[in-house]
Amino acid sequence: MGGPVVSILIPHYKTPELLTLCLRSIRKYTKNVPYEVVIIDNGSDDPDSIRQQAMLGGYKLIVKSQEGISGGKAHRIAIDEGIRRTSAPFVLAFHTDTIPVREDWLTYHLEQINAHPKIAAVGSYKLELLSPFKLACQRAEDFFQKLRGRGGMHSKSPFIRSHCALYRRSALDKLGLNYDDDQTAGLGVHRGLEEGGFECRFLPVSELLKRIVHLNHATTILNWDGRDEKSRRTRQTRQLQQFLSRAEVRGILADHSLDQAMCMPYAKAA
Repeated sequence: MGGPVVSILIPHYKTPELLTLCLRSIRKYTKNVPYEVVIIDNGSDDPDSIRQQAMLGGYKLIVKSQEGISGGKAHRIAIDEGIRRTSAPFVLAFHTDTIPVREDWLTYHLEQINAHPKIAAVGSYKLELLSPFKLACQRAEDFFQKLRGRGGMHSKSPFIRSHCALYRRSALDKLGLNYDDDQTAGLGVHRGLEEGGFECRFLPVSELLKRIVHLNHATTILNWDGRDEKSRRTRQTRQLQQFLSRAEVRGILADHSLDQAMCMPYAKAA
């Protein structure tokens, strides 16, 4: 029997319920693709429960210490560690707050990256649809920033972010690219692939949002300590609570059969 086609790499930091929802949703909605899941745990409050969950589900588990490391750097290190510990021809950088909601979510990504051998990465810059009003505000801000000679934050070239980024491993290996390059996760890899002659293809956000949901800043929200009111992101907190209260989400969280490694013959706990 062949091995996995895709290694799904999931850094985790102290959001066990969100991790459970993410893992069960992957299992429920991933069809017709041999895959493995690798959890890179960056400091759980209850590491034994994460270890038990990984063993029960047939997932690989990598435990990394995050002491003295910023969240962004820990995330980048986790992705690199996952790539080093796997060998599937494609690797998917993923977030615990990215939730599959349709059975063709992974096949869609594979179809896009396999459209041409020079395509080495597919994904999106942001996983949200902006209203016409917000788009107009961003463009106006960029316009005035350019008048002042500052460039404009929204005029910078976008890059494929790590919330759901599929890469061709052979391209990463050929160019020796790593996530932990002291840049925003995914930026250096994106630029390196393009400079190396490969294409990084942005997928339509409207198509992605039919297949996955991205709960923006969910890890930050769920680990909010109350010291900084601004970091609570009230609107996003409300959206997260609304999503978790959906009947289909509650059903997935109540379905313990999705923890069983019955449809992933390629993954073995490490």
